[in-house]
Amino acid sequence: MPHDYYYPLILILGALVAAYFLLRRRSCKKPTAVVDPKPIPVPTVVPGKFYLGIALSHVDSRRYNGWEGKLGGTIPDVKLFEKNLSLRGFKTQLVLDGAATRSNVSRVLNQYAENAKAGDLVCIAYSGHGNNVLDTTGEENDGQDETWVLWDGEFIDDELWLILKKFKPGVRV
Repeated sequence: MPHDYYYPLILILGALVAAYFLLRRRSCKKPTAVVDPKPIPVPTVVPGKFYLGIALSHVDSRRYNGWEGKLGGTIPDVKLFEKNLSLRGFKTQLVLDGAATRSNVSRVLNQYAENAKAGDLVCIAYSGHGNNVLDTTGEENDGQDETWVLWDGEFIDDELWLILKKFKPGVRV
C-alpha cells in the first residue's frame, strides 16, 4: 500500500510537536521566589554622607617669610571630588585658600566630629603643601611630625589626630 509510510510519519511528527511543547513549557516556567531565612532589616535612619574639601593654591606670604607656596591644581582637585561625591548623595563643603586658616579648619573638623553619628561617612580631602617639623611629643619614629601647610600656619598631625579621635564610634572617616 502506498500510504503505509504515512502512519510512521504521523507518529514522528506527533512526537516532535509534543517534544516542542514540553520543552517550551519547561523554559517558560516562572522562577520560584527564593526566600531568605534572615531578611535584612531596612534602616529607619539613612546614614549621612559628608565631604569636606580643603585646598590651598597659595598661602599668606606674610606668615611664611615671603614664600607664597603657589600650587596649580589643588582647587580643581577638591572641586572634582565635590562634583563626583555630590552626585552620589554627599553633602559637600569646601574650605579654600584664605578661608583655610588653622582656626577655621580646626573649627570645621571639630563640627564634623561633634555632629556625625554612627553609620555616617565623612570624607576629608586636603590638597596643598605638606611639611615636616620637629616632633615635640616623642611619638614619631623619625622624630618628625607631618603638617598641612594652611593659609596662616602649619596644622600638625598631632592636632589632626586629637580631632579625629573625637568622632563617635561607628562614624567612618
